[in-house]
This record gives sequence, C-alpha cells and structure tokens, in this order.
Amino acid sequence: MTTFYIKQGRKHIEAFPYKGLNEGIVVIGAVRYALGRASYSPSCVMEFCQDNWSDLERKTRHVIMRDVLDWLGERHEWVKEGEHDMEWPDDWRKFLRWCFAQDKEEAKAASDACLWKRDRMQGVDEFFGEVK
Repeated sequence: MTTFYIKQGRKHIEAFPYKGLNEGIVVIGAVRYALGRASYSPSCVMEFCQDNWSDLERKTRHVIMRDVLDWLGERHEWVKEGEHDMEWPDDWRKFLRWCFAQDKEEAKAASDACLWKRDRMQGVDEFFGEVK
C-alpha cells in the first residue's frame, strides 16, 4: 500500500491513506459489498479492517460491527442449511469476535443496536448480553 504523509508543523507524519476521503463511507461500503460474497473480497476486506482498525473512526467501527452482526443473525432467513458454504460465515464470525475484543464498549453499543430485531436473529447469541 502506498504510504501517505501529512505535514504537521515542520514534520511530515504518516497518515491513514483515506483520511479526507470520507474513509468511513469507503470502508463501510466495502464491508457491505463483501458480506455474503463467495469470492476473495471478504478476506481482503476483513484483513484491511483489522490492519487499520485503530485508524478508523469510532462510528465507522460501530457500523462495521453492527452490519456484520446483522448479516450473521439474519442470513438464516434466506440461506437453507448446507447451501452457500462459500459465503465465509465462519470467517465473519471470527472477525466479529476480533472486533468485539478490540473495544468492548463499542461492541456493546453495536449489539444493542440490533436488539430491536433480536427475536428474528439466529446463531448469534454469543454477541448479545454481557460482552466479556
């Protein structure tokens, strides 16, 4: 990846490459695109998010966690058991666990944001309740 620098005073410091480009929209769009894809894009997006997690804005991290939890919880409505094994649900679940471990307060807020539809969600019990 190309390294970008910004000038602060007399120094040039390394900058997150998407700063100023509304990076939140770009990253959230990539996550939403990758959810449910049977291609290489999910692994690329998850890796990018993990590598740049601390550089993403808090609200961007919140939306990523909320969207992944939402997708995991509702996919049972449109996927029959045994179909679509290439959609990476286990990798997304592992990714979401990693995200939740990075910021427990934001993880709680993300799971709380899905509470209104909790009764329709399946297979995501571990992400609700007390975040360990």
